[in-house]
Amino acid sequence: MIGRRYFLPHEVKAALEQVFAEPVDGIVVIEKSLYARAHLGMRATTRPNRVLLACSGAQFVADPELLLHEYFHVVRQWRTGHLTRWRYPSSSLCGAAIGPIVMNASRATSLPRPLNPTFDA
Repeated sequence: MIGRRYFLPHEVKAALEQVFAEPVDGIVVIEKSLYARAHLGMRATTRPNRVLLACSGAQFVADPELLLHEYFHVVRQWRTGHLTRWRYPSSSLCGAAIGPIVMNASRATSLPRPLNPTFDA
């Protein structure tokens, strides 16, 4: 899990707490994680109260669908026990199933717009 801890901007943290209606303080984001990069083809992976990124934290925050997708895993699956270390490998095979949920949530929130001028929300 070697990488560097990334601290979310306050506005992003506040928006996530509004979306999920619970605190996200305890979730640690690790950017450029060797563990995440070892998962070929994946941009991120999660563990209990952890988001491990293959990319930088800035890239993560600039991608609201990825941001919400990974936080959904931690807040709604790991924390509730729906996702466990035992179930994790099989759930990653059907990750597309939560894609529509996350996409709809990203359109319904007021996440701060990234500095990327090509972003189209």
